Amino acid sequence: MTTTLFRDDLLLTHTKQQDLKLSEIVSALSYALDITEGQPEGHAIRSCLIGMRLAEEINLSSDDRSALFYALLLKDLGCSSNAAKVCYLFGADEHNVKHDFKFINWQNIFNMLPYIMRNVAPKGTLHERLTRFLAVAVSGRKGAKQLVKIRCERGAAIAQTAEVFATRYGLPAALEIVRDRRGTWFDPQLVDAFRTIARDETFWTNTLSPGHRAYLPHFEPEDRLLHADDAMIDRIAQAFGQVIDAKSPWTACHSQGVSDVAVGIAQTLGLPEHDITRLRRAGLLHDIGKLGVSNAILDKPGKLTDYEFNALKAHPDHTFRILSRSVCFAPIVELAARHHEKLDGSGYHRGLQSHELSQTDCILAVADMYEALAAKRPYRKDLTDGEVFDILNKQIGTKLCPETINALKTFIDQSNFTPYCVAA
Repeated sequence: MTTTLFRDDLLLTHTKQQDLKLSEIVSALSYALDITEGQPEGHAIRSCLIGMRLAEEINLSSDDRSALFYALLLKDLGCSSNAAKVCYLFGADEHNVKHDFKFINWQNIFNMLPYIMRNVAPKGTLHERLTRFLAVAVSGRKGAKQLVKIRCERGAAIAQTAEVFATRYGLPAALEIVRDRRGTWFDPQLVDAFRTIARDETFWTNTLSPGHRAYLPHFEPEDRLLHADDAMIDRIAQAFGQVIDAKSPWTACHSQGVSDVAVGIAQTLGLPEHDITRLRRAGLLHDIGKLGVSNAILDKPGKLTDYEFNALKAHPDHTFRILSRSVCFAPIVELAARHHEKLDGSGYHRGLQSHELSQTDCILAVADMYEALAAKRPYRKDLTDGEVFDILNKQIGTKLCPETINALKTFIDQSNFTPYCVAA
C-alpha cells in the first residue's frame, strides 16, 4: 500500500456534537431527496420555509411547529420507493415524470392526458407510446393519487405546490395556483394565510435566493432545537441508506451490505475505531448520488449506451456534492465519493491512482464490488461466491488492493457472512 494523498489521520474524525444541530444534517441530506424528485436543488428547504412561514401566520403551537419543520424537510423521504414503478409505468426517466407531475392538476382528466402523452416512452415507437399511454390513462385519478400518496401526504401539499410554481414561474403564479385550488386541494384558512404572506417581500427574497439554506435557522423553533450525537448520526446514515436502496428492487440491501463488509474488512485488518466508524457511515451513504440516476439506467437489463454509462459514472460526484453540505460528513465525504476508484486509475469519477488512494478508500471499493457481484443484477446471470472471488482475484494488484482482498477472504471465511441480497 503506497502513501496517500488524502491521509485518513488528517481528516476530521470527531465533530463537536454539542454544537451540531440535527437540522443542519437533515437539510443537507434533503438535497438528495430533491434530485430524486427531479426538482431543483433546495426544493425541500424552500418548501419548509414556506410551510413554517404559514405556521407563523396561523399561530401554530411550538410543538406542532417543531414536528412540521422536520416533516417538511423530509416530506419526500419515501420518494425513492416509487422510482422503479414510475419508470416502468411511463417507460421514461422518472425524474422528468416526477418533476412535471407537481405542476399538473391530477384531479382533472383534461390536465392529465396531455401530461401523460408528453411523458410516456419519449424515445419509443408510436406503438410503444400508445401502449404506455393507455396503461397510465387507465389507472387515471386512482393511479395518480397512489403515486402522490407514496411520495408524500397532503400536509405538505400547499407548501410544495407554492414552491414549485414560485421557483419556476414566480410568486404571482404561485399565488394564482394556490387561490385556484382553494377549497379543493387546499384548506381555505391556509390559502388565506398564504395570500397574506405573499406580501412579505423580505421573506420571498430570502426564500427564493441562492442562499435560502442560510435562512432556515430563522424558522427553526428555538425552544425545540435538536442536536445530533454519534448515535443519531449513525441512525440518520442507516435511514438514508434504506432510502437509497429503496430506489431499485435490485439494490434492496446494497448499502447495508457494503457497510457491513467494509467494517468486517477493517476489523480484520485491525484498523482503529474512528476508521471503522467512517467506513460504516460511508458504506451506508456511498450511493446517495444514485438517487439522481434514472431507474431506466439502473434497472436496464442490457448493456448501457455511452450516454447512459456516463450518467451512471456521475453518481460519485453527486454523492460528494450532497455529503459536502454538512460538516458532520467531513470525515467521510472523500471516502464515500471514491468507491469506484481503482489502483491503476481506471476507476471513476476522478480516475485516481494508487498513490492518491488511502487504505479505507481501497476497503470501501472492494466491499462495494463484492456486494454488487454477490447480489442479483438484471444485466447478468447470478454468481456463486467462488465466481465472485474469481473475478476479484483477476484484479488484484492492478485495480484492487491485495491486502484488502485477503482481509475480505478472511472475514468471509471466519464470519460465514452472507450478503443480504445474495444470489440464490
